[in-house]
Amino acid sequence: AEHTIVVEVVDTKGTLSIGSVTINNDPNGTLEFTNVYNMDGEGEVTLSGTKTLTGDRTAVEAGEFEFGLYDAEGKLLETVKNDANGSFTFSKLTYDETDVEIDGETEFTYTVKEIAGDNSRYTYDQTVYTVKVLVEDNNAGGINVTHTITENGEEAKIVFENTYSDPDPVTYTPNALKHYNKAMDGGEFTFKLEGEIAGQKIEQTKKNDAEGNVQFDALSFPE
Repeated sequence: AEHTIVVEVVDTKGTLSIGSVTINNDPNGTLEFTNVYNMDGEGEVTLSGTKTLTGDRTAVEAGEFEFGLYDAEGKLLETVKNDANGSFTFSKLTYDETDVEIDGETEFTYTVKEIAGDNSRYTYDQTVYTVKVLVEDNNAGGINVTHTITENGEEAKIVFENTYSDPDPVTYTPNALKHYNKAMDGGEFTFKLEGEIAGQKIEQTKKNDAEGNVQFDALSFPE
C-alpha cells in the first residue's frame, strides 16, 4: 500500500513547529499496512502393518485375516486383508489447509484393530494400536503432517500375532457282532482290522466275547 503524508510547518517568530499533519488527506488518518497470509498445501499418512502366525501353523495365506481402521468415535473407516507375506496397507489419509487454523495445529486420532474371525483354530490378537496425526501450519504457507503409533502409550509398529492350534483328532471305535448258531464261550473267532489313517498303517486283531461282541481299539482321525 502507498500513503501520502502532508506535514505543514509553521514559522512563529523564528520558531518552527508542526502545524498539521494529514495522511491521505485525512487529518485523523493513520498509517496501516495489511498483509494476508495464506496456506495452500497437502499432506498424507499411509498406515500399514504385519500379520504373523505362531503355533501348529506359521504360514500366512493371502486374504486370511482382516483389519480395521477406526476414527476417534469408533466408526469403521476401512477394512483391508493381508497379502501372502502377512502385510496389509490402508488407503492414504489425506489432509490440506482446511484441516488447520493459521498458526495452529490439529490432531486426528485413529485406532487399528484386527477383526476377529470365527475359526476356533485361531487365537486372534486383540491389540489396539492408537494412531495420532498432527497437522500444523508450517509458517511458510504450507502444512506439516506427522504421525505416531502407540500401544498402551508406548511407541510401536503395527503387528498382529495370532496363534494357530491344530484341532483335536476325532475318534471312532469300530465294533462287530458275531452270529453263531451255537453257544459261544468267547475267543473262538479271530477278527482283523486293517487300513491306513493319514499315512499310518492300522492293524488290530481281536476275538469275540461270549455274547459274540468284537470290540476294536478306538481309531484316531487327525485333520
